[in-house]
Amino acid sequence: MSEVTKLIGRRARFALRGAAVLVVVMTVVVVIGLGVEGRDEANRMGSAQVGRQVDGSVVVTTNQVLTPAGRQVEFRGRPLSVVLSPDGRTAAFLNGTYQAIILVDVATWTVKQEFTTAGGSASFTGIAYSADGRQLYASQASGRVIVADVTAAGALVLNRYITSLPPSPIPYPGREDGDPLPGGLALSEDQSTLYVVLSRNNSVAAVDLASSRVTAEIPVGNAPHGILVAGNLAYVTNQGGRRARASDFTNDSSGTPIVASRRSGHAITGTGLRRRSAAGSRDQVDRRRTASDSDGARRSPPVRREQQQRHRLGHRRRRVSRRAHDCRESVSRRDLRLLAERTCD
Repeated sequence: MSEVTKLIGRRARFALRGAAVLVVVMTVVVVIGLGVEGRDEANRMGSAQVGRQVDGSVVVTTNQVLTPAGRQVEFRGRPLSVVLSPDGRTAAFLNGTYQAIILVDVATWTVKQEFTTAGGSASFTGIAYSADGRQLYASQASGRVIVADVTAAGALVLNRYITSLPPSPIPYPGREDGDPLPGGLALSEDQSTLYVVLSRNNSVAAVDLASSRVTAEIPVGNAPHGILVAGNLAYVTNQGGRRARASDFTNDSSGTPIVASRRSGHAITGTGLRRRSAAGSRDQVDRRRTASDSDGARRSPPVRREQQQRHRLGHRRRRVSRRAHDCRESVSRRDLRLLAERTCD
């Protein structure tokens, strides 16, 4: 260790207890600190270089120690989403920086391919194999979808880009390009249609794969994220929740008013499940209410009913606990439903 590093290290000892000092000397990062919230890392961290440690843990630049379970594979970038190939031999990662797609061999847990052809600019989510494993689809933040052929060895070869996605009609400063910001992807059961979540459009696009043409754009909730297709129904998660009403407090999200908390500004009605016909028919919306939305804007599909009932019961218990306290009433499982509908002035 250089004399400069030793000098800085000695001076750092006079810092307040619990402080973390990051020292950068000739591109070497040294972390001196006392730990992660809720954990005593004083003896463990000491002076440790950011990165992989000899015991398998990882020191990150926020003065925290990560101890991930299972096996890990390291590659350049920021993995955002992962999908397993139908044959179970390859894990395809949507990578937030560097190259948009990274392939990992599952048997050896090593990087099989850095897909350089499509470059970077991966979206926040959206990667899917076809049912036969012969093609891979991935969303890019540049407003397009990668279509890649899969070789017998499991590697990728660029087929084309889908660039026909409808631009966002929502004006927003700095987004004059109209990028719809594609996200989650799902294929129809016959593999002829690719459903693409369009986050800025608050919709889902149905793309005919034979022609790469958009055949329908289906309105959903605010800031849709992921999608799952089962039969003729598509299930979409909406991070921004339901559409705002005039009486709602809202926060702007890329031009869309999001129902938000007055205290923190974060969305308070997402993530929601909205049920749509995969063919685009809006009359397939499930009209039954969920416990978290009294006007029925969020819908619950008629699957796993017992699990959803337990979830709704727990949500109502949390939602009405403060009301019950104010009314000096005790909450029981039997009167919970009535209490959830009551307003205590």
